[in-house]
Amino acid sequence: MKTTLNSVYTSPQFEVLHTNGKKQSRQSLIRLCRGLTMFLFLHIQLSANSQTYFPLPTSNAQWNCSYGQGWFSGTNSGVDGYERSYLITGDTLIGGITYSKLNKSVNHTVNEYYSGVHFYSSTYEGISYAGCFRNDSINQRVYYMPVDSSNEKLLYDFSLQVGDTVGDWWNSDYNPLMYTIIIESEDSILVNGTYRRRLKLTETANDPGYLIEGIGSTFGLLNPLAYFENIGSLDCFSVNGQTLFPDGSSPCMLVDQINDLTPSSTFSIHPNPAKEFIYLNVPVKTTPSSYEITDCTGKIIQTGQVLLQSENEQSINISNLPAGFYFLSVINDTETQASRFMKY
Repeated sequence: MKTTLNSVYTSPQFEVLHTNGKKQSRQSLIRLCRGLTMFLFLHIQLSANSQTYFPLPTSNAQWNCSYGQGWFSGTNSGVDGYERSYLITGDTLIGGITYSKLNKSVNHTVNEYYSGVHFYSSTYEGISYAGCFRNDSINQRVYYMPVDSSNEKLLYDFSLQVGDTVGDWWNSDYNPLMYTIIIESEDSILVNGTYRRRLKLTETANDPGYLIEGIGSTFGLLNPLAYFENIGSLDCFSVNGQTLFPDGSSPCMLVDQINDLTPSSTFSIHPNPAKEFIYLNVPVKTTPSSYEITDCTGKIIQTGQVLLQSENEQSINISNLPAGFYFLSVINDTETQASRFMKY
């Protein structure tokens, strides 16, 4: 028997609608069809967005990264810190496979405190080759070929799902992790008009730590996954001169352009590294001052007044700051002095 629209309406379940509200029932069906069509359209769009994979860029990209190792011994402490700019400098062919070459520009600083006395050194190490990488977009992975090596290693695996274990792909032999890291959750973030998949990691010193498609890691491009007293961070990321991470408000400059900071001669900070409080020591005859804490991109994170509490020392609460490197600047009417510290 051929079924028609009218025969459907005259079936028992639609009899009341047919006799008393035929017009209303048709309008309801039309609205239902429109709703289903819109639902299917949105579902297809969302599925397409979620399935779009963004590999690392292979030209005109720059990653500014910081990495520091802190130590404590009684009242003494110190930070051995590195600032690096990684830049793509062209392609190279290895074993018939094309890799993107990386150069790095490095500044090395040492801050040490012995019985309250501050020792500081800063050395610009210049530009050197930093290895090369390739994208495996089909499997959503990135492979890295270290300097003086002919064996590539897995750098990023963006095919991981919630609950999967993350390996320390960068320095597993040299710098082993203290604990297992897994993918805790996933979401997406808007980067230059497109949504990128973001994987949140558990059990990291940089809490929270993330892997981000098309960018790398919030620990830095090649930094190991951070753990206690060792902090890595991605300070900024740019493509074609446009800063895309953490936002577009600050330029992503080479480290040789931003490391003109002279250690302060009028105040000191201890301990460094620190977790909850840093203590600011200033001379007795300091004029009224304020302070600013900025991140490595120059973004102001925290401000306050310098109000000496005892023995020319003031405590500053940094417990709410994410782990990483920061600059503390003391500002008065005539000058600004700055010093760097590490939060773990």
